[in-house]
Amino acid sequence: MDLLNVPKNTKEKIIGVYKYSSCNVNSLVNALEMISVSYKLSSNFSDISNCYKIILPGVGNMKNISKENMSYMSKEVKSYILEGGFIYGICLGCQLLFESSDEAGRETLGIFKGKVEDISNNYKLKLNIGYKNLNFEEGNWQEKKILKYFKGVDLNTKFYFLHRFYCNYDDEKIHNLKINVNNKKMPVLFFKGNVLGTQFHPELSKKSGLNFLKNVSEMPL
Repeated sequence: MDLLNVPKNTKEKIIGVYKYSSCNVNSLVNALEMISVSYKLSSNFSDISNCYKIILPGVGNMKNISKENMSYMSKEVKSYILEGGFIYGICLGCQLLFESSDEAGRETLGIFKGKVEDISNNYKLKLNIGYKNLNFEEGNWQEKKILKYFKGVDLNTKFYFLHRFYCNYDDEKIHNLKINVNNKKMPVLFFKGNVLGTQFHPELSKKSGLNFLKNVSEMPL
């Protein structure tokens, strides 16, 4: 699908939070309330399809999402994006954006080109957990819209991670940020068109994470 040529977003300026199977929304909802962002929570995508932006929360296991539910989500999310909607995926929600997942052993939403792979395959690590610095020294993070999401955020701050799988993207047009893991670079932020994904949890990343989440929620497209 063409993420770079979508129509102007004319939807209601409220954040939709999609409570799909396997996700945990409590920390995210608490964070949105802390930063005074209006939101609508639903386990039915059509109930929030008129929201200006929709967040796919993190925490969970890809295996717990059935093949039927994945197919439903793929159709709904793609239709929403093509109508001008903005999607933000967090952790597992970010991994869902890619074409397939080794954790689930099947296709995922297919928004970004690439696949979700076991961290141990490339990083000699079983679990990436804790607070880590984003690498702003290289990559194509300078893309102007990415900068807007970090407005008021200390670029030396650390963001919280908790994951066993990582996103191996296969599209040079995806703007990204990485972290350093065992002397290698791991991509953890992905942005293209009206779609953003972060492997880190902004809702668990203290003040800077809340600032990032507020920017994502309120920045015009």
